[in-house]
Amino acid sequence: MSLAPYVRILGRGPGRSRSLTQEEAQEAMALMLRGGAAPEAIGALLMLMRMKGETPEEIAGFARAAGATLPPLPRPDLDWPSYAAGRTRGLPWFLLSARLVARAGHRVLMHGYNGADGAVRQALGPAGIPLIADPAECAQSLTTQGVAYLPLETLSPRLFALLRLRDVLGLRSCVNTVCRMFNPGGAAASVQGCFTRLIAGCRPRRRSTSA
Repeated sequence: MSLAPYVRILGRGPGRSRSLTQEEAQEAMALMLRGGAAPEAIGALLMLMRMKGETPEEIAGFARAAGATLPPLPRPDLDWPSYAAGRTRGLPWFLLSARLVARAGHRVLMHGYNGADGAVRQALGPAGIPLIADPAECAQSLTTQGVAYLPLETLSPRLFALLRLRDVLGLRSCVNTVCRMFNPGGAAASVQGCFTRLIAGCRPRRRSTSA
């Protein structure tokens, strides 16, 4: 099976194209992760989705397909994805927050990839967070340390390859969102971050209180 039916759904043109259903998105991602899709079709699908904007149903389908390909993992209390680049975050102080959560008795499973910025990986040791080289080691780290960090390239090499298509396409794709949402350990809670950017010389505009 090819990605052509899904590319056709997204790219038929004004008035004819539509978003994928959750089931269609799950089927498309499963095909991409199995390695059975042409690279041209993968690029077309991801960029069409970027142009139109991804929907919750599409992300849910993609995340479900990604989760189905993962090795067995222990169930943590908190899922903590880390995929932002250093230019939008600064120093990785959030690692200390994860460590504090673990010290409070909650098992924290971190996973991520931060592009060319090595600050997060370099700070794991000083923060007391084990960098896991094999998913099978995750249970021991969560038991002894209460926290573990799984690199995406170790956790899911095929999903990592899709994420790295940004280097080829020059643009972020919905795979970035999927990585933040797929919750590999099935934790009951997940950290979802956001950031704001301040522009020099600009001040927040006050809302009018007049009736």
